[in-house]
Amino acid sequence: MFFSALMRGIFFGEGFFHSLALPGENTALLVASVLLMLAVHILTAGAVLRVITEGDSAASPRNALAYAWGRRGDLFSLFFLNFLLGGAYALFIIPGIIFQVWFSLSVIVLIAEGRSGTEALLASREYVRGHDWAVFSRIGFLVFFALLISSAADLLPLPSPVRQGLTFVLSALAGPFIAIYLYRIYHSLKHHGKGVNKYPAHRRIAPYLALGMLGWAFILIFGSFFILSLKSYREGGGMLDRLLGDTPPAFEELKELKGDELPPEAAEVLHNLAAPVHVYEIAR
Repeated sequence: MFFSALMRGIFFGEGFFHSLALPGENTALLVASVLLMLAVHILTAGAVLRVITEGDSAASPRNALAYAWGRRGDLFSLFFLNFLLGGAYALFIIPGIIFQVWFSLSVIVLIAEGRSGTEALLASREYVRGHDWAVFSRIGFLVFFALLISSAADLLPLPSPVRQGLTFVLSALAGPFIAIYLYRIYHSLKHHGKGVNKYPAHRRIAPYLALGMLGWAFILIFGSFFILSLKSYREGGGMLDRLLGDTPPAFEELKELKGDELPPEAAEVLHNLAAPVHVYEIAR
């Protein structure tokens, strides 16, 4: 559930890069609406998990939402940390998958045990340790289930707005079941002797965050190169124009000369120089 919000943030980042490269006046509105959507999603996830972890004592939606609002700092910081860790997907996918398995229980630990964001991440790592493949297979099932739900509406012969609305409804209905499934994984690991003590979390989470930030730096560098290339292309120049530049006036005068007015060696050199430029001008 929490990683679905993370992936929405990643896909939004791609769309944001694209919006920078294209003309438009709605970028600020897009940013505000997506941030609001993420905030609502994170708080709702916290409230749902509060109900799941506490049972009847927190069954009131109002109490659950009040609890999530009271923990908003921890919830938002955990989302931000997960967002940074998600950059590991840019490092050839595998590190991102490993991080998703290790830290998949972090939001449940945060709600169930009252830990901070960094402590919840490392506690999740300790719970999963020694059961990596078992958790990986179950997370894989969840991903398959989520993809099946999100793509089910696309198979129906319905107008696009209707399909999008149906996908949203199905995802909203599936969210609590996914949260319950993750909680059962957490409950099983915790009651099999996987106790986790307190520790200076900020010192041990740093290597994982550094790897995630390296991935985001990779995305930023290549994303910036893509934006500059796209803008250059839209402005009518292009990289080849910048490399070749304008044809010097002296070269234009030489091109007007007839071959018999030049020595054979000079005519051959002139012909070899003019051919690539002529082909490039035709291509343009």
